[in-house]
Order: sequence, then C-alpha cells, then structure tokens
Amino acid sequence: MASKPEVRLVTRRDKPSTRAIRGAVGRESGVSGEQPERHRPPGRLLHMSLVRILPAWFHAIADYAVAALLILVPILAGGPGLAVATGVTVGIVVAVVSALTRYPLGVVKVLPFTVHSAGDYLAAALLVIAPFALGYAGTDRGLSAFYVGAGVAVLAVSLITNYQYSPKRATAAAHQAQPV
Repeated sequence: MASKPEVRLVTRRDKPSTRAIRGAVGRESGVSGEQPERHRPPGRLLHMSLVRILPAWFHAIADYAVAALLILVPILAGGPGLAVATGVTVGIVVAVVSALTRYPLGVVKVLPFTVHSAGDYLAAALLVIAPFALGYAGTDRGLSAFYVGAGVAVLAVSLITNYQYSPKRATAAAHQAQPV
C-alpha cells in the first residue's frame, strides 16, 4: 500500500500551520523525501509595477485629480453625448475605487491597494480604447486626444507606483523615524 504524501497547510503569513498532516512521500508522486516548497501569497507573485518609486500617498492624490479631470473636462468642453459619458463614467468609477482603497487617502478602506492596481490598468486601457471602440474619435478629436493622453498618464503612474503600501508598515516606519 502506498503511503500518503506530506501535506502542509500554509497560513496567511507564509508560515506552516500547526495542523500539518504528515506522512511519507510516495514514490508515485515523483518527489524525493525533501520538504515541499512553501507557497507565497498570491499578491506577491505578480509585480504590478516596473519600478516602485511613487509612494502610495502621491498615487492617491493623482487618482483623485484624474477622477476630477475626467468628470469636469468633458462636461466643460462639451461634445457628443457618448464622448462626455465616457469621461464622466470612468471618472466616477476612479473616484469610487479610490475612496474604497486601503491607502492614505482612502475613505472606507476595504479594497487592497494591489487590487486597486488592476483597476488602474483597466482604466488606462478603457481611456485609450474608448474613442475608437465607441466611434467618436473622428467627430470629437479634442476629447479623444484628452482620453488617450489621460490613459497614457494613468498607465505611466501605474507602472512606477509602489503597490506594496500597508498602513501597518507606514505606521511602523513613522515610529522608527521619530527621534527618541
């Protein structure tokens, strides 16, 4: 009878749980008797930035500024209804997501900053693609250029943001920086 392979539960902090189920590693698994590699939390497997030079507080300011511009510029500039609706809709979504994000200027703070980053990339793609996909690139070149430029700016900010912000780490760093 073949023995069961060793199974280890991994806690959130990447430490083995005390509830590990132990057993010999079977030959059919193709694994020698060594310890299995510990798993990392999913958020640490994928880096959402090329370089992490932009702090979370600055990214938060940029989010609210982009949201305000996406709402105000189309309304003030006017244009076809669909062109105006694109900016207003994306602007409202950016503002709501920013308010829900766990970062310095978040209001409710329920959305992890790393999840927020996926929304940034989605907003950038929508802003660049919308004028062409919705057919107003030829009729309203001004708003189309604004949306493409805003999309490129959102992408640029997203690529240099440090999405590893944590309120606990920020508080700990502030306490370490204070003179005793």
